Parts: sequence; C-alpha cells; structure tokens
Amino acid sequence: MNAKIRCLLIALGLLGQVGMGRDLPIDPQRLYPLVQAYLGVPYRWGGVDPRLGLDCSSFTQRVYAHLGWRLPRTALEQWQRLSPVRTPYLLPGDLVFFTAPGRAVDHVGLVLWNGLMVHASYRAGRVVVEPIAAYRSRYIGARRPLAGLLQNNRTAVRPQEQAH
Repeated sequence: MNAKIRCLLIALGLLGQVGMGRDLPIDPQRLYPLVQAYLGVPYRWGGVDPRLGLDCSSFTQRVYAHLGWRLPRTALEQWQRLSPVRTPYLLPGDLVFFTAPGRAVDHVGLVLWNGLMVHASYRAGRVVVEPIAAYRSRYIGARRPLAGLLQNNRTAVRPQEQAH
C-alpha cells in the first residue's frame, strides 16, 4: 500500500480517538481499518468477491455489511433508496455518486474526510483513495446511508420507506 495513503488513514483514525467520531454517522475508528483492508483489491465489473474483484457498489455494500448494515446492491439502487445529503456537509461514511454518458448513475464512492473518497475504480483497476474533486465533472450528489434507518432489521433506507 502507498505509504502516503497509509499515513493518511492512520491520521484519520486518530481523529476518532480524540472524540470526533462520537457525533458522526460512522465512527472513523471502525471505518478506516475496514477501508484499509480493501485498498488494492482488484476492480471487477459486477464483482462481489474481494478475492476475485469488486465493483464500486459491491465495495460500498461490503463495507456497510461489515458495520452491520445492509445496503442495496447497485449504485443506482443506493442512489434511489438512501437519504440525500448536501455536499458541503459530507461526513465519513457518506456515499458520493457520479454519472457517465448514457447512465444517470454510474459510480459510487465512500467519503473518508477532507474531500477524499475510497472507491473501486475502473480507471485504477483496484480500490483506491482519491480526491472527490478529481471526478467533479461527473458528480451528481451524495447520500447518507445511516439517516432514517429501520432499526429492526438494520437496513439503510429513506425515512419515508419505513412505513411500507
């Protein structure tokens, strides 16, 4: 793993130790070790097994599964079913979404901190940490999976879907 990324993840993990994690949707002390374990996993379109490769949405789905929450499988389903969050208020664990020609939703990444995301990147061929701004021309918005949860089955959904 790139030494710069390792140092960044260690520093971000330390933020949670000084109390910042308790007010966030996901405690950075739990999130960053998970992310670190996936760095370098190969990208594979439709992939759901980290030994063979993951696509972007199976990566976000697996991270949340490790935290005990179930997300929809595809980037489009995650975009449609999770609660929107305004871009200036992104927190660790939020999901950021991107478009591509002919596709309303084409890609999803997981917010780390300070404008960085981790994602299974087709371009890089593996799970990497990159600035969200590197994809700004394709950015369409963000979602917060842990807003308005169904606590009984720990499925991340929009609040209005709880009654159905």
